[in-house]
Amino acid sequence: MSIHRPLADSRLAGLLQDLLAEEQLPALDRWFSRLAKSSGWSVADQKTLWDQLRVALTRGYGLLENASAPALTSWPGFRLALRGRAAEWALRTVHPAPPQPSLAQAGIPPWLGQALDDRARRSRWSADDRNRFLAAQETAAPVHVRFRPGDEGQACARRLAETGQTEPSEVVGIDRLAAGRGLESTAEWRQGLVEIQDAASQLSLVRLGLRPGQRVWDVCAGQGGKTMLAASELRGKGALVATDVSESKLHVLKERVKRSGWQNIRLLPWSGDELPAFGPEMAGRGFDRVIVDAPCSATGTWRRDPDGRYRLLPRVLAELAKHQERLLRLGWSALKAGGRLAYITCSWLPAENEHVVKAFVDEAGAAVVHEELLGLPAFDANTLYVAILEKG
Repeated sequence: MSIHRPLADSRLAGLLQDLLAEEQLPALDRWFSRLAKSSGWSVADQKTLWDQLRVALTRGYGLLENASAPALTSWPGFRLALRGRAAEWALRTVHPAPPQPSLAQAGIPPWLGQALDDRARRSRWSADDRNRFLAAQETAAPVHVRFRPGDEGQACARRLAETGQTEPSEVVGIDRLAAGRGLESTAEWRQGLVEIQDAASQLSLVRLGLRPGQRVWDVCAGQGGKTMLAASELRGKGALVATDVSESKLHVLKERVKRSGWQNIRLLPWSGDELPAFGPEMAGRGFDRVIVDAPCSATGTWRRDPDGRYRLLPRVLAELAKHQERLLRLGWSALKAGGRLAYITCSWLPAENEHVVKAFVDEAGAAVVHEELLGLPAFDANTLYVAILEKG
């Protein structure tokens, strides 16, 4: 089905021209926010322009004569190939979307074509699944929510649904924000009764078997989406240690922990090279559960972060695989016998998922008790991979 869009805002060509002038691709959200503030755009204007910019970045590869070359599909090559073509790029943005887009039209670097074929084979995608996956790449991903367990959370879910702020998603039991609605200004948000979390992310820990009273280590906590999910499963009982190499991300997580009210979460900055200093309460005991939400190419979140596709090169994938393997080993070394580890990426690339897990299983003798690709094309969300490994 074709997606019909209004004519491109006259400012879009200017935005694209400014972006092409950047030798290094900036963090798109912050770059756009600065421009919006200096230009005095209204909230409505910002939403319109952001949507058009997101679509433009998804469709950009369609303007290249040789989009199969990795050097052209990364930012330095791309900007040189399109210099002086900002107006043409803006015009392409508002053309109806093809019903069966090619890789380039869907914003996937064609040099990843074999990887996509491998993914389709491993996950048993039908032709319709593959087309749904490609066609969805230029659409905005829904914003899902998760409610605090218990009576207060259930009451909050009813209130937000009754007032039209949330609506059911494709996934039974998971709601999403209604179009144009936000949460940050609501009392429910400030009280920690509702969190924003993608549906695939919410489902990623289901098979890990988190229970109240367990000791859990979230290795790469980031800003804490899965940390907060794990905390809600523990119901305030047991111990949850969240670590990350980025202190700024831990600062954001600290605010989320404060808002949530959970008292059994400890945040630890660390180098990422060896086990953190967990403290005497963990000495010699090991964790019941470990979460390794590994840094990755983020191919599964390109719908939310459209600039990510222009940062990926084969050498980057090779470097990421080394980090992923190292984090798996560290997490495994802290896991007690009989414990389980969740290896998660927001990527659909087998090179970051099945390949990494197989190499580790062969090395460590781990047992794979569950393996799954979540989200698109099965349901409208990010695309995540999860493998649950058990230590014998």
